[in-house]
Amino acid sequence: MILKDQLYKILSADSDSRSFELELLPDCVIYKAHFPERAITPGVCIIQTASELLGELTGSQYQLAGVANAKYLAVVDPAETPCVTYIFKKISPDEESHTLKVSVEVRHADTTYTKLSLIYYNR
Repeated sequence: MILKDQLYKILSADSDSRSFELELLPDCVIYKAHFPERAITPGVCIIQTASELLGELTGSQYQLAGVANAKYLAVVDPAETPCVTYIFKKISPDEESHTLKVSVEVRHADTTYTKLSLIYYNR
């Protein structure tokens, strides 16, 4: 499932800093199910969003091969934090394994919500 324009929309993109500012869309069906009383962004959606943004950043499509590390440091609630920034800290090809290793942080202001280390195959 593509989450762009359903769970989030891109407000701005900066290829120099490899970052995207996103607006979270609280009317998305995912938020209504997770959870009705207090919507929070599911971890799998945070990872899927990173994957979609990697494609936007590189102009190539990648398939997630694995999650080396995922640290969820704070809850991403679209009512409390309607905008977040995804920052791609590291994007490095691994020639030996034919993969791309990616480090991403999800932030807003002084709060880091998520730190991800992801591994992708080029499609």
